[in-house]
Amino acid sequence: MLMGAPLLARAQESPNAEEARKRLKEDKTLLDAKEKRSKELEASAEKLEQEIKGIAARLVVTGKHIQESEARLTAIEGHQGKLEKQENDLRDSLAQRQGTLSALLATLQRMGRNPPPVMITHRKDALAMVRSAMLLAPAIPEVQAQAAELAKELDLLSRVIQSGRAESERLKAEKVQHEKARLRLVSLQEDKRKAGAQYQAELQSVRQEVARIAGSVKEVGDLLSKLEEFQDRTQGDKAGPKTVVMAPSHKVMPGADHRIKPQVAFAEARGLLQLPIQGLRVISFGEKTKHGGMSKNIGIRARFGGIVVSPCDGLVVYAGEFRTYGQLLIISPGDGYHVLISGLSQIDVQVGQSVLMGEPVGVMSSAVTAAQDKAGPVLNVEFQKDRRPIDPDPWWSGASRKGQG
Repeated sequence: MLMGAPLLARAQESPNAEEARKRLKEDKTLLDAKEKRSKELEASAEKLEQEIKGIAARLVVTGKHIQESEARLTAIEGHQGKLEKQENDLRDSLAQRQGTLSALLATLQRMGRNPPPVMITHRKDALAMVRSAMLLAPAIPEVQAQAAELAKELDLLSRVIQSGRAESERLKAEKVQHEKARLRLVSLQEDKRKAGAQYQAELQSVRQEVARIAGSVKEVGDLLSKLEEFQDRTQGDKAGPKTVVMAPSHKVMPGADHRIKPQVAFAEARGLLQLPIQGLRVISFGEKTKHGGMSKNIGIRARFGGIVVSPCDGLVVYAGEFRTYGQLLIISPGDGYHVLISGLSQIDVQVGQSVLMGEPVGVMSSAVTAAQDKAGPVLNVEFQKDRRPIDPDPWWSGASRKGQG
């Protein structure tokens, strides 16, 4: 009996050992599958990263082409307007002198029908001839001078009309190119949205929460505070460096946070940023407003329907209607800085999306929707540091400043 017990125990242990080996083999197979899937996901994330990076770079280039095209359109339209004014002035000048020229020509026609007498024997005929000569002497040079001036003005009018037609053709061709660039932009923006489709559920949740926050506050300062709290709460341990890329090479980090990897701190990016739109500066920071206060932003009068680009790299933390701001876009470049852009009629980026400097983010009002302001819509740009407005002028690049009229 005593010898049979170990054998019985071993007999009972044998299936358990076999089962353990079987479980170990299954676990190893499962682990291998998970490791393989992990590598596939990493490769997929890397591929997505490169895809979004390439799309973002093409968006920046396309945005630049569109703004350059808009600048050319503005220049052509301005030149065309000057030519039209010159043509109208010339036509007015010709119309004003039409009466004088008509009277002189009528006199010459009558003289042609009744020429002055030639010198013969009668004294009164000689006197008539002298009188006629005395009358014609000042008239003939005047007619010649006015005829010469008229010929010059007619020649100038002809050249102005030809130039106007040429400018019209240039404008037509430029509008075709501009429209093609706008279509490329729409296509690229759609490609970027599709590339980030796997993050849409999370972004939708973020947008809903941001909309709820915006509905519960009245001041933009409170909004920024709430947004910062929300970002800190949602990022948790995933929170990365709070700086922003200003160098040519941009890196998009894979993962739900989808942030831009920083290379240059925003505070060190002075003199490097791009103005979001070209146009005439109508408001400067610190300038006295018509209401008696001091301006906290800059205002740029732009083209109707002009493309607005991001002035920096950063994360979109708000995009939509907000109180008296209308359509408001807030970009967070990190380190407690925020860039607020208002005056757009359409925003083309979403909360939670990273954007690069020069990437199109929206569109200005069209001539139809902004008909009450014939001079053009105004884009307002405000920089804040720790929720306090700061002067944005030191951040703009020299090349960007030249774009202001």
